[in-house]
Amino acid sequence: LSRPEKLYTAQNYQKFLATLRRDFPHYLYLCPYRRKEVLSIPKNKIKKVYASNECLRQIFQNENKDTLQKEAIELVELLSSESKVPIQDFGIHGSVGLNMHNEHSDIDLVVYGAQNFTNLERTVNRLADEEVFTHVFTKKIDQARKHRCRYNDRRFVYNAVRKTKEIDTKHGRFRYTPIKNVQFVSEVVNDNENMFRPAVYAIKDYKPFDLASELSDEQIPVIVTSMIGYYRNVARTGDKIRVSGALEKVDNIETGEMYYHVVVGTGIHGNEYIEPIENLTG
Repeated sequence: LSRPEKLYTAQNYQKFLATLRRDFPHYLYLCPYRRKEVLSIPKNKIKKVYASNECLRQIFQNENKDTLQKEAIELVELLSSESKVPIQDFGIHGSVGLNMHNEHSDIDLVVYGAQNFTNLERTVNRLADEEVFTHVFTKKIDQARKHRCRYNDRRFVYNAVRKTKEIDTKHGRFRYTPIKNVQFVSEVVNDNENMFRPAVYAIKDYKPFDLASELSDEQIPVIVTSMIGYYRNVARTGDKIRVSGALEKVDNIETGEMYYHVVVGTGIHGNEYIEPIENLTG
């Protein structure tokens, strides 16, 4: 199996679309609001939804836990106790959540809610300082995220999922019009939603890399939105970031308001990224 960052390149994504268009057209939806094809599984084709919190609850209730499942429960209980995040706000996904794991599998955790994630992140970093955990840096950007760790001899990852009350938009409220690709440097002014997917960074002080990225005052983006989970939580308020992505005009259909944002992870262009300049120097 390929890892997601290798599998879901823009080139491969276009191949997926071509295959689905040819053999499984009912899995594609021509979205009138985004003006492009998106993957969308018909409801009548969905047999079961695996929710991370429900997967974790089932492991807790399992009377015949294997070694890895016991380790996952021990880890969640430790994190909950140290961070004061309720166990019911944790979840597990990946191979362990789907009961498809083997003895070498990692533990993939989620925590529901922005504040819970902030509390958990602070706790994980403290426990790493106390040498209970060890941070694992497999890629340069992991130094900014610090979301991969080792507990005893087991690697684990933790990410954030929005609580229902934190979902403040709905399909059809906004219309997105692609303008052009841009490359620029900017400063993050709000990181309240940087831990989710999509990850949202409010920005200021747009500085284009080149003439092709120069914009009118009206077109200056106020938000960077990453559809790629890899770029979650890579920059904080006050950090400078280097961005390559697609400029889009965003129209609020309900209110008539308009603004511009930059999307990283369009699935069309390969060279799209967010790099935290301060965190990755050296």
